[in-house]
Amino acid sequence: MVENPKWIVGVDKVTLVDSKLVHFAFLTVLKEKNNLRLCQLQRKYTAEEAFNQWFFCPSTWWHHQKVVSDSSKG
Repeated sequence: MVENPKWIVGVDKVTLVDSKLVHFAFLTVLKEKNNLRLCQLQRKYTAEEAFNQWFFCPSTWWHHQKVVSDSSKG
């Protein structure tokens, strides 16, 4: 496991609210020494904001979500 950075973001679930808003919850796992702290975050993002957030997600999720996002533009 990579030492730096000592946090990872994993997507828990995603729901497309409409063409402009994406509502999703994700877990932030912060590793400090031997302790794991789980933080649940939930918020509505615009497409642009969500796109920027996905930069920190795993590459597989990034690819999957980008495809979903692109296909939802109609």
